[in-house]
Amino acid sequence: MLKLPARFLSLLAFLHDAVVIFAAWWIAFSLRFNFQIPYEFKQYIWQTLPVTFVFHGASFYAFGLYKGVWRFASLPDLKRIMRAVGFSALLVATYALLVHPSIIIPRSVLILNPMLLLLTMGGSRFIYRAWKERRLFNSIALQGKPVIVIGVEDASFNLIKELSKNPEWRVVAIIDPSSKLVGREIMHTKVEGGLEDIPQIAERYGSLHCMIGRPGSRHEKRRLAVEAARQ
Repeated sequence: MLKLPARFLSLLAFLHDAVVIFAAWWIAFSLRFNFQIPYEFKQYIWQTLPVTFVFHGASFYAFGLYKGVWRFASLPDLKRIMRAVGFSALLVATYALLVHPSIIIPRSVLILNPMLLLLTMGGSRFIYRAWKERRLFNSIALQGKPVIVIGVEDASFNLIKELSKNPEWRVVAIIDPSSKLVGREIMHTKVEGGLEDIPQIAERYGSLHCMIGRPGSRHEKRRLAVEAARQ
């Protein structure tokens, strides 16, 4: 997908969101009437869809939703979606309640619609990212030299993430010097034990390498990690 032109990818993202806009508006009415929408309100749906689409589409574009890449979707992207959905929902509510009061739109629909938009738009982007990373992870999971990562800090997470994309290395285990997170998983890799467990873990996985991701730690803690890795 990344090999396709950026404009084409942006167009695909917009088409996805266009479908979501139409679907969310209809589903919001369906939930309001327990999936038995009266004929009169079906007419209201079709009458308001064009305006709703314009408000949402223009807001999404103005807030830069199509400048990012889904594969790298992150918390800032979610915040951008929240702002865009919130602003466009305010425009729709203003239109429904003030500009065109003759068309009755239930207030619950005005609440459900942005919730559905946020859930679907944010969810689809993060699901795509998870699928892409999982696919990349699986493609190189059995390649490279086995390596043990020491540390469960933010730097360790970033290190594991980068190593998972590098065919030269294969992260087989994580070491928590405090032993508080033993048994948990980070990036599909298990926290196997503390510093004292490195020899057994290294022998189990046939690993001759350790990498330390603890730049923020005190010198004494880093020294202990280095000594454990050397052993």
